[in-house]
Amino acid sequence: MNKIDKKKIVRIDEQTWCIIDSPLFGGSVYSYLLCGNEKAILVDSGFGLLDIKRTTDELTPLPVSVVNTHAHLDHISCNYQYESAYLHPADESIFLQHSQREYRLMLLRGSIAEAKLPGWLLEVPGLKGMVDRYASIPERNNRRHLSDGMQFDLGGRTLEVIATPGHTPGSICLLDVERRSVYTGDTCCAMGVLLMLDHSCPVETFQRSILRLKAESARFDKNWPAHHELPLDHSWMDDYLGCAERILSGTPADGISSSVLGEAPVMNYRRIAITYRPDHLRDEGKKC
Repeated sequence: MNKIDKKKIVRIDEQTWCIIDSPLFGGSVYSYLLCGNEKAILVDSGFGLLDIKRTTDELTPLPVSVVNTHAHLDHISCNYQYESAYLHPADESIFLQHSQREYRLMLLRGSIAEAKLPGWLLEVPGLKGMVDRYASIPERNNRRHLSDGMQFDLGGRTLEVIATPGHTPGSICLLDVERRSVYTGDTCCAMGVLLMLDHSCPVETFQRSILRLKAESARFDKNWPAHHELPLDHSWMDDYLGCAERILSGTPADGISSSVLGEAPVMNYRRIAITYRPDHLRDEGKKC
């Protein structure tokens, strides 16, 4: 068996690793292996080009289960490699969509066009194999439900689920209780959050989720997100709250964001930006 790519692994402490996966055309997504004395949890399983199971097998002999922070394709693509993969049921339909070959290829083609690269790149022999591996996710009936407040006892290490709907209705953060860290997926990254997707929650719902995370902040010191800079401190939550308040108060958008995911207004505030749907700001007491 080939050795794992050490450049794709950052050791955080003696029982915690950040594993870096990269899409075909730019960017990175982080998964985190959290080991206790008896079990281990992989927070998100990546984009699908990295054989993440081989990586976790070499890092720990413990049984590993996946916990998904949400169901987008850059977080769920190697779920099938594990016996159990936990996902909030509100993201089930998103998981099914993001596991479909045609949907994944549609996003890839759009990303290539957005980068102004020729479409024939997908047919280049060396790259075609990677495209096929990315596009085709084996089916496996291994999903288990997550719920708010649910805990995982890994043996001397406790993980607690915090529901944070916004980016998706089933987005969650995972509190690493003894180590005073939180793993936030796409909920609280440097750069910003996308709330303009068809399945995204209203800005008001996302604002409440950040308030919920802030209310728990006495229990953690570091935020380990799924993209961009890491770790983050508490001040990033204030940036998100300030940005959401600008949107909800009626401040005009700073511009229009255009990507393979569509066009939508974008609001900037300090270090972050929120892309949102102007017709989907308040939840009016309804669940996302």
